[in-house]
Parts: sequence; structure tokens; C-alpha cells
Amino acid sequence: SMATQSWVYTSFTTSLGAISWLAPVHDQTNQVLALAGSQIALIDTNAKAVLTTYNIDSSHEFLKSSKVYDGHILLVNLVTTNFWTTGTIETNAGPDLTMIYAQGSQIHTRTVYYQTTNLLSSRLNLSNDTWSLVDSKQGSYDIDGTLNSTKQGRVLQRYAVSTLLAKTQNFPIVDNGEIEYTEEHLFELFPSKFGYATNTTLSTGTQVILQMFNRPYMN
Repeated sequence: SMATQSWVYTSFTTSLGAISWLAPVHDQTNQVLALAGSQIALIDTNAKAVLTTYNIDSSHEFLKSSKVYDGHILLVNLVTTNFWTTGTIETNAGPDLTMIYAQGSQIHTRTVYYQTTNLLSSRLNLSNDTWSLVDSKQGSYDIDGTLNSTKQGRVLQRYAVSTLLAKTQNFPIVDNGEIEYTEEHLFELFPSKFGYATNTTLSTGTQVILQMFNRPYMN
């Protein structure tokens, strides 16, 4: 409660199963996006009701969830290959990446042709019309992987949410460095003893270079 400057606890039941993930919906502050098993649901906390749901079918698999900046869930399509010579059947992630998010009291989906290898981070900003991904072409996928958990072979990709046109394609990220990024900027801290970092404006490619900032602290 803003009036009393304190938290007010309320509870209610839904038809959903066990909820494993929740994210706020910025354009509707009384709503949350939830993941419950194979269901994605939009819940109105004022009405104490599920507004709409999306079912993850057997042709898709959960890949990753993110609360940065607008909450969203990523799925990959599954492709089954029958190897007649050996009599074996394999099911692997296909080339389609689907993002599920909430806006305007509805659940929306956007799908791009993107063969992910080791997706480290996904960032969605609906007001900025930008969906950003950091992927690594090295290592195996880890559902708990973070932006800097793999520091080799990383690239950054940006899309316009409204059109799915690429804003930035396969922008290379420094190996062995620490990074942070927003919708418009990529900050890279290089593995340099004396200190070296760059701040890149992604829409223009211009860079601000910072260097030698560790030198005053070295003996």
C-alpha cells in the first residue's frame, strides 16, 4: 500500500498447477505473467483471475525465461529425425525461436528463425521495440547460464519486436571479458591488467574507449 508505505499480502487460488515463475507486466501493473508446467498464464491480481493462457504443445520446448526488462519466455521448436540406416529417432531443437510476452491484457508470441547454441541472455523492452539476445556458439546450453557464464564465442543480436527485422546482427563480443548491455549500448570490460573497456552505441557502432583506469591502484 502506497498510503501506508507497507506491503499488503493477499492470496487467491487459480485453476493453474504449481507456478514456477512470475514476472510483472509493465503496462498493466495489476497483472503478472506466470509459468505453471506447460501453461503460460496472464493473471490479474485485482480481479484474482486468470485472464488468458498459452499452452506449450509437444512440438515446442521451454528454453529460458527472463524478467529483463519486460518479462518473457522463450521456446524452441522440436525437430524429429528418423535415421533409417540405424533405426534410431532423434529429437533436437530446431531453428525457430519463439518469444511469449504479455501486453495490452493479452499474451503475444513472436517467432524468428534463429538457431541458438547456448543462449545466455534475453532482454525485451516493449516501449523501445527491442528484443536483444546474447548467444554463444561455444559450450553446451545451461538453463541457468548467465551473461558472463560463458566468455567465448559470444554474439549479440537485436530485433524490432513489431516487425522482427534485425537491428543488430551477430555483433561480436570480446572473449574472456565481462559485459553488460541495454537496448542501445554494450559495455565490454576487457581482460587487461591496466584497465581497458569500451561502451558501444549499437545503433551507430560508435565507441567510447576507457583505458588505463587501473594504473593508479597498481604498485
